[in-house]
Amino acid sequence: MKNLWTVSVLVLLAANLGIDAATQDLLKADSWKCLDGVTFSGGNLTIKSRSRAIIPCLPDNGSGKPDKSAIPERQPLVNLFGQRYKVTDSDFTLTYTQNLFKEVPYKGTQYEVELTSGRVPMLNIYGTNVPFVMDEMYIDSPHIGIGACSRSGNLLVYIWDGKKYQPAQKKTFKIPSTRTIRVEFTRSGDTYTFKVNGQKVGTITYSDLFKKGNSLYFGTDIPHGSKMDFSEFTIDGGITQLPHPPPMLVKTPKIPVPPNSLRALASKHDLHVGTAVAVNQLFSDYEPIYAKTLAHSFNMITPENAMKFQFIHPEPDVYTFCEADGLVKWAEDNSMDFHAHTLVWDEAIPWWVFEGKYSASKLKSILKDHITTVAGRYRGRVQEWDVLNEPMHDDTDKKIPRHSIWYDNAFDKDIDAYFSNVFNWAKAADPKALLGVNEFGVETSCPKADALFDIVKKQIEKGTPIDFIGLQNHWASEDSLPSVKELLSQMTRYNEIGVHVRISELDKDISKTDKKSLDLQAQFFVNVLQACLAARDQTDVTKPSKTKGRMQGTCIGYSTWGFTDKYGSLGGGYGVNNIGHGLLMDQNYNPKPGYNSVVSYLRQTPKNKKGKKDKGKKDRGKKIKP
Repeated sequence: MKNLWTVSVLVLLAANLGIDAATQDLLKADSWKCLDGVTFSGGNLTIKSRSRAIIPCLPDNGSGKPDKSAIPERQPLVNLFGQRYKVTDSDFTLTYTQNLFKEVPYKGTQYEVELTSGRVPMLNIYGTNVPFVMDEMYIDSPHIGIGACSRSGNLLVYIWDGKKYQPAQKKTFKIPSTRTIRVEFTRSGDTYTFKVNGQKVGTITYSDLFKKGNSLYFGTDIPHGSKMDFSEFTIDGGITQLPHPPPMLVKTPKIPVPPNSLRALASKHDLHVGTAVAVNQLFSDYEPIYAKTLAHSFNMITPENAMKFQFIHPEPDVYTFCEADGLVKWAEDNSMDFHAHTLVWDEAIPWWVFEGKYSASKLKSILKDHITTVAGRYRGRVQEWDVLNEPMHDDTDKKIPRHSIWYDNAFDKDIDAYFSNVFNWAKAADPKALLGVNEFGVETSCPKADALFDIVKKQIEKGTPIDFIGLQNHWASEDSLPSVKELLSQMTRYNEIGVHVRISELDKDISKTDKKSLDLQAQFFVNVLQACLAARDQTDVTKPSKTKGRMQGTCIGYSTWGFTDKYGSLGGGYGVNNIGHGLLMDQNYNPKPGYNSVVSYLRQTPKNKKGKKDKGKKDRGKKIKP
């Protein structure tokens, strides 16, 4: 097996402007400086692999470590924050000079998998959409990949159709065995011609890779331990540079919020209504409706993946902040609050943590450094942190913690030390943010819910700075729903001991989109909202709770795990799931009955019906803005 971790390079090109332009030089430092693994020196662009990979959901095998079934998936990056370009619908020629390096010797482990690109660094060119990462799965888009192997003297050309992991078509062309090659890639309709060092080496034909007016992206797949180096990188053919700077360098224009939108109504209730956000879809220009809908409908965002350990800390002492930086800045530019997710989890941990065979004290040091560095970077800029994600066993009938390298190995299964250390480290790093535990399967009464409550109660009595519990509310049953009374009961007992609750990852699986299924889904969304608002009505955050030194808690937020079924984590994914359709909007961003029911309920429900002024916002950060 071969170990290929991926780094992707992207320069954004967009739809037809009808303007002719001269050759564009893509080797510009400002266009690459926010891409992880990039250095720019002496006119050369060098991209080093950062070993980023998606670690899938790990089986709870009792060891705190993954087993053979946990196979990493490649995780390309995209340079969403560089200088932007637009092209016409005319054909183009891409020319680049690449300095080749000796192929990396194979040093595999039992956990590694041979990925589709082989071990040769490849330049990828996307022409329909950027890739999508849904939770622990990478979903590719149609693209063409070009890689050169100096040892064998081959130019590899692969085409992916976006329907499966493996390439739909492969071609191998013979090239000179030299350390420097000049590649010319010309697109003419559906025919792609390749020249190396001035000599034609082959063609490949494939339709629907670059449709008229579509954006064009560049990316790379680079094997672990390898790199790519370019001394020339140009493109000809109807291309023009956009006049405005990249979005990371300027304040993005604020998107106006309609007065009767979900966001506006939630803000009138001083309620955070949020959603998980996909970085690529937000910052690419393929679907402006994604950003527009997000800003119209929500006042808080949660990064679906950008702040997880494997994405932000892929190698020892290496942090990759650009994606998270972009999300925090976009939220600030659009007057939205930010719920940061997540600092500690048994999943989404990069392989170097497992394979280092670290001692318990070293693992604690790694985790403390991670929490201090990541939370400290966004100190004062985010309102909430999921410090500890899903610490309890998956089985709702069990009252035990979930096995993990942190709980089992770093803290030797000492649950008190585990909770108190990670929360105190986070508090020191970001003193003003609310800190919480995020968990699933504890929304209604069960042994798992009781066990978590007992742990949290004991912790806050000791002074551990736990401010809230995130009740995820992933609901899979298609025949029954939790009642408002059941949901409210769990919220109430936390509020009474001085702990807030938030609805953190709301979705409702349905296998069909008929009226009965959609109406049941809508009722679930309303039941959860009704319980949240009821919790706010029956508590007073200005009065003492049952825990000494704490005021009563309340329900501080209502957040879904994505908002459009097009980019939801329940379905899709090369057909791996047979369910989905779990969010407020369909694949075309049209509001579903669930969205309309939530809007209607907020519109009809007065704020704080018992007349109690919610002064808890001083503990939640700045006032929620419409």
